[in-house]
Amino acid sequence: MNLLLNEQKNKIRTQNKATRATLDIKKLSIVIMDKVVALDEFKNSDAVFCYISFGNELDTSKILNFPNKRIFVPKVIGNEMYMTKYTPQNLRAGKFGIPEPAECTPVTPSKNDVIIVPALACDKKFFRLGYGKGFYDRFMQNSEAVKILPIPSVFITDNIPHDENDIKTDIIVTENSVLKRNENVTKNVF
Repeated sequence: MNLLLNEQKNKIRTQNKATRATLDIKKLSIVIMDKVVALDEFKNSDAVFCYISFGNELDTSKILNFPNKRIFVPKVIGNEMYMTKYTPQNLRAGKFGIPEPAECTPVTPSKNDVIIVPALACDKKFFRLGYGKGFYDRFMQNSEAVKILPIPSVFITDNIPHDENDIKTDIIVTENSVLKRNENVTKNVF
């Protein structure tokens, strides 16, 4: 990755982490996650691949505890992230202090699944800015699963610096709207 691009991304990360600390994340989480579980893509999915919220990220507990869904969560081993079955009583602090399963039997999402993706920012072209390790971009690289990004609207911008390794999401869900990317056409379905 070029140095200037990395500097631009890090500046946005720092700014957005500071902004996120000022938001009512609990209230935003309820509104945004209610919209996520109401999506047809979510309701019709066979399985849900979801991050375990940590710190002041949007709370994913509604999704993780959603009834009648097979739920898979990240486990980091070395420099790679794998998704494995979610069992709340089997969680341990992982490499970054984030709760993750103690054991790992990697599972790959199919076309009928959804991936709930974390981010610090995104743009109107459906690019996201994560935490800088590239775990989700590598995980989503060849996946046909629907990639859903729950994020407060304050973090949507016109342009996120990106390169060929950055993977677009399919749906952006905020407290105000749901945006869907469909053959290069963005639709606000809220």
